[in-house]
Amino acid sequence: SLFGIVVFGHGPAPPACEDARRRFIATENRPVANWSDEGAWLTCVTRPSVPLRHLAGSPSGRYHVALAGTLHYRSDLARRLGSGSPALECDAALAAHAWEKWEERAPEFLEGEFCLAVIDRVDRAVTLVQSRVEYAPLYYAHADELIGFSTRMLPLRALPGVGSALDVGGFVRLLSRYDIQANALHRTCLRHVDSLPAAMWRRATRGNARSHEYWAPDPDAITPVTSDHGVYEEIRARLRAAVAERVDRERVVASELSGGLDSSSVTCVAAGDAGTARAIVGVSAVLGENCED
Repeated sequence: SLFGIVVFGHGPAPPACEDARRRFIATENRPVANWSDEGAWLTCVTRPSVPLRHLAGSPSGRYHVALAGTLHYRSDLARRLGSGSPALECDAALAAHAWEKWEERAPEFLEGEFCLAVIDRVDRAVTLVQSRVEYAPLYYAHADELIGFSTRMLPLRALPGVGSALDVGGFVRLLSRYDIQANALHRTCLRHVDSLPAAMWRRATRGNARSHEYWAPDPDAITPVTSDHGVYEEIRARLRAAVAERVDRERVVASELSGGLDSSSVTCVAAGDAGTARAIVGVSAVLGENCED
């Protein structure tokens, strides 16, 4: 989970900001890391089994970064950054380093499923980034003097000027998003609270904001694969790479088995590549003996 508030001025933050932060923390039952700096708050939570490594600063100290989710292909990204420092194994540190090198182009080089918040301490701005495959909804409420953002909508209700007013159009869009093509992907069921769509970033300062779609699939792209066998090998390679990325840091992996090909394939790949390094546990649900058809 991710939460943050940035006050664009240099005065004290309104009391409602602290109230919103407390509401967010109260909903979590996992370790919480707080980072407060001159009116800018970044808050992350993590699983108890994973060390807190979702908050980091850039090498120059200009950018503060909070990341919820996971970066993929970290080694490739570190090579592009030109640094093999062990400190860059932290996802947030990798993102901060990337932002210092490429600035607003950085999301183009980040692969994974994540929500990212970058505070620019020099320009007094914040940039929110949603990954190409949405890790979690990333909500934000932007006023002239501050912006609040969170992977949970309810804490933002405490911010000045937000409240609980229903956005009827946003509510209808939310209910129909899987059935019809939505024209306003940013709208939510709360007035004054918006959501950042996938593959988008949004940069906000006092009284100003702009958004950018940093990636979109190319409908005219042609793959270099020329045979069925080549397609199968490509799928196997990508499946192995994807599974390895997800289980790399886990000593115990639980796989929910439905009995179909998808979950079975993922579990078999994880078990085949694990050796004795980790335990693979299969979990499945079945009807009880006394259940009728």
